[in-house]
Amino acid sequence: MQTIAVITLGCPKNTVEAEYLLGIFQEKGFKISNNLDEADIVVIHTCSFIKAAKSESEKCIRTVLDIKRKKSLRVYVSGCLPQLLKEKMSVLFPDIDGFAGTGTLQHLPDLIFGKKIGRFILHPGGLSDSDYRVLSVGIPSAYLKIAEGCGHACSFCIIPALRGRYKSRTMESLVDEAVALAESGIKELILIAQDTTGYGKDIYDAFVLDKLLVKLSKINELKWIRLLYAHPSSITDGLIEVFKEHKKICSYMDIPIQHVSKNVLSAMKRPLNTSGIIEKIKRKLPDIVLRTSIIA
Repeated sequence: MQTIAVITLGCPKNTVEAEYLLGIFQEKGFKISNNLDEADIVVIHTCSFIKAAKSESEKCIRTVLDIKRKKSLRVYVSGCLPQLLKEKMSVLFPDIDGFAGTGTLQHLPDLIFGKKIGRFILHPGGLSDSDYRVLSVGIPSAYLKIAEGCGHACSFCIIPALRGRYKSRTMESLVDEAVALAESGIKELILIAQDTTGYGKDIYDAFVLDKLLVKLSKINELKWIRLLYAHPSSITDGLIEVFKEHKKICSYMDIPIQHVSKNVLSAMKRPLNTSGIIEKIKRKLPDIVLRTSIIA
């Protein structure tokens, strides 16, 4: 039995993908370890959303390749950095054994078993659903990735190029995974996507995050449901009402506003009415805690 280690870099969405990969590898018969000294194979699941993340990914690859020069080790790189660099990966890191971009993560086991060529880049995407998952931390909280990609065209953002167009998971698949997580001891679900509030528009022809939250709230074992990465343009009145009516949904919302200047927001291709949306949220949910991020 070969031992495999997965190094995860970047955001919580990468964490979920890495946990799916761990589950797939375990189902394929690999032994899972977080000790590189024990590993026969290392997968580095990378981020390249911003310059610092790209640099961190490249540094990590070089560090693991240094280990490879001292012991028998196969090294594979997955995720956003191969999707960004494509065939340049082979030039920058000739000693890696293979790489897979965001849209071909499900083929990593085939790369490792030699059933596919070692460089596997197709259209951007992500691993958003799997029958197998191994949680990477031992706390009763887990992320639930409800969609992949992004349907916005913000001028400063590379995500659509790395992850493709917005693609929601079905409610059924999400509820099934949430139930399985709850039955395994998870008490808090944190919903994530590039744009959580845009959930459902592509497959149900409407923003239906409110309906998904109602279904998740009915899972008895869950105590808290938290929402990250809300986009101002898709925060509906129905969503706000669900926050009021269901106590399991934490009175907390993460809404990246990106900037306060309308001129800058216009250049960014971001919504110009965010302040009005926040005022409405605070009016209807006076106790809510709002978190944001701003590009300075």
